[in-house]
This record gives sequence, structure tokens and C-alpha cells, in this order.
Amino acid sequence: MKFEYTFTNQHIVEFCKSTCDHNPVHNPEYMTSNGKRVIVPGMMLFSKVVTLLFGSVGTSLNTYKILINSIISANEPVTLGFEDGGENQKYIFAINRQDSFSNANERSRVYLRTQDKSYPQNGSLLSLPMEQWQLDGFGQVIGCQNIILRDFLFGIAYASNALFKRIAHPITEIDKEIHNFLDKKTNQSQISPFYQSLEIFLPPNPIPLKSQSNIDYRINFERVLEGKVYIAHVRCEQQGNLLYHSEYRLMAIPDRVIMRMAKDC
Repeated sequence: MKFEYTFTNQHIVEFCKSTCDHNPVHNPEYMTSNGKRVIVPGMMLFSKVVTLLFGSVGTSLNTYKILINSIISANEPVTLGFEDGGENQKYIFAINRQDSFSNANERSRVYLRTQDKSYPQNGSLLSLPMEQWQLDGFGQVIGCQNIILRDFLFGIAYASNALFKRIAHPITEIDKEIHNFLDKKTNQSQISPFYQSLEIFLPPNPIPLKSQSNIDYRINFERVLEGKVYIAHVRCEQQGNLLYHSEYRLMAIPDRVIMRMAKDC
């Protein structure tokens, strides 16, 4: 099944407001001043596709493998959708000129994990405040009325804020290493982290979030290639209850390359 959709600047502004995403590539004023269209947040694309897939019916599928291969800009038509990938598996896609959710060897998918997954229990704790207006605004902009699904997707989108905060205020030696490479005040190469892939593992009984209560992100960075590629393990909890565990593969990409990928106004 597929749907034609266009993300407007206003959609993106509302999404970023609710998730506290301050990346300038999602800011209409900044992008317009550089002659470029706003870039749609990858987690906004993901949230919209998953809402189309599961928003009205729910699901027992408990693992997401998301690949980010290209970007999609505001005000350009995109085909969002999903298709069966065999028993207990769905492929998801977001296509304009190519599928943003696939690469030459693999497609993004949602599937049923039948074996227990062990999660790293360590990591630096970052506790972020969260209010009801954020959940309401997020649910409205992605069109999700399923509370459990909305809150899970919000927790994923809000993790971007947590990752950037941890990088900006490093604790461990690897945190500091990443910070040094990405600090635009001292590093003239001007690079930013890009989600190359994201894998998300849900617990057996996902929980709704409680507003006016912090969300806890326990973040553990792992080096793959110094200055280039890192793995971020992110465990998301609220009041001791696990919302999900995720693993990001982050690649450092020069800002000029990201801007070149964005469509001209």
C-alpha cells in the first residue's frame, strides 16, 4: 500500500517544535537564506510511515531496522508506504527520485523478533523534561491517534535531541572525541552527524508516556572509525519502565554535502 504525501515547512516547524529539534537544516528561515528547501527530518518520515502502517490496527511486530540513504525536502511529493515482506515482516519506503529508506543491499523493515535481545545497561544518563503539549503536537502533525504508537514514535524522535545534548556536553572519552570532531566553534571542517541506520527493539509490553514527567535516555557511544563512524546505543525509559532500546549508526558528513543534497528553492 502506498500514499502520496507532501511535507510543508509548517509541518516540519511543528514537528521540530514538539521534539525540540534545533538542527538548522529543518529551519525555513535558515534554509531559504541559503537558497535551499527545508530538509524533512528522517524521524518525521519514519513516524509518518509507521503511523500509516500501524496507526489504526496496532501490531505485534517488535523490531525496526531503518536505513537512511538520501534526504527529502519540503514541498516535494513523496510516496510513503509499505508492503509485505513475508511472514511477520513488512518493508517500508519513502520514495521521491529514489527510496530514502533503502540502499543497494538492504531495505528498511519491521519484523517480529522471536529471540530475547540483550541490551547494554551502562551509559550516560540524560533526563529530558516532556509536557503534554509536545505529545499532542507531535501526534497531530504525524496524524497518529493510537496513544501507544504515538508515544513510542515521540520517544524515538525526541532521542535526536538527547543525542545532540550528549554530544554538546560530553562525559566519557568517546563522547569528548565525538564532540571535538563536531564542535563547529573549533573544527573548521564543519561536519554533522547523519543517521546511516537505526535499529529499534521494543519490549513485550510497550507503555504510554506520562506527561509532566521526564524521559530518561541512557546513551553509550562506541567508536567504529575515529572521526567518521560511531554506534550510539540508546535506552529509553520513563520512571524505570523501558520504552525501547535502539542502536544508531552515525556517520560524520560535511555540512556542505548535506546542503548540496537539499533541493534549491
